Parts: sequence; structure tokens; C-alpha cells
Amino acid sequence: MLNAFSALQEKQKNALLIIVPRHPERFEQVFQLAKKQSFETYRKTENALPPEDAQVYIGDTMGEMLIYLALADLVIMGGSFVPVGGHNLLEPAALQKASITGPHTFNFTDITEQLIKVGHTTKVDNAKHLAQSLILHCEHFENLSKQGENGLQVVKSNQGALQKTLASL
Repeated sequence: MLNAFSALQEKQKNALLIIVPRHPERFEQVFQLAKKQSFETYRKTENALPPEDAQVYIGDTMGEMLIYLALADLVIMGGSFVPVGGHNLLEPAALQKASITGPHTFNFTDITEQLIKVGHTTKVDNAKHLAQSLILHCEHFENLSKQGENGLQVVKSNQGALQKTLASL
């Protein structure tokens, strides 16, 4: 993620990467990784808002994922780049935020495929492709809004799944 962001920074100097580690025990490790790569790195617990010179902002709090997602122009599902099954893309879709996912989406295969099909989500295989996708999305920033709208339509079309399943049973 940091390597891909570094490639983006070469083209977009003012880009900000917000990283929200899923597990609190990773907060410090991720912070140190970003610092080691010489990014201007800050933590939410020390800075309520990212300072103007921030390049990487660590969301080191719990229960605020929707706030972080709402702040984003583009969401990258980091957990989908390791074989843990991916993360739920419906949250950024519901907030009309375009997303990029990695190759490991087996816990959310159906919804991921629906979001890819409508152009909301881009699936990439590795860090090199992630960097290329980030740069492409930023070069066509005007498309992010439409991608977000497409994702919201998928969310709306899948609402009521429990009721539909119960009625079917």
C-alpha cells in the first residue's frame, strides 16, 4: 500500500493516504512503517484532523470506519491484498465512494462481482497494479462521483435480502 502510494505521490503531491488498521495491535506497526518510508505521518489520536503537510494519516481509533470512509475520495480495501477473504465493499458503496480491491475477495465474491460489473470497484492483482490504478483514478478524478453512484445503486438493489430470502423459504 505504501509503495503504491509513493508512486501516486510522484504525480499527485497533495494526495493523502488514510490507513485504518483493522486490529489495534497493528496501529503502531503501521505508523512506524509509514515513518520508515519517510512519509509525513500522523495519528488520529494525536491529531483530530490531518495536518496540511500530512501524507499518511493513521486511523488509530475503533468504531469510526464510516467517518474515515466518508472522508475518502477513493477507498482501497487493504485486507483484500492478503489471503484473508477481503472486506465488505458495501460500506464504501453505500457512501458513494469508488473502491479498489485486491485479488482476495472470496468472502464477498458475489457483491464484489456486482460492484465490478457496474464500474464501482476496480480489482487489481498486486502492488504494481494498485499503483497504476491509483494514478489512473486520480488522472480521471471526475469519474469517481459516477463510480460512487453506481455502487449506491448496487446497494439499493440488494436491500431487503433477508426479507426476500425468508419469503423464498
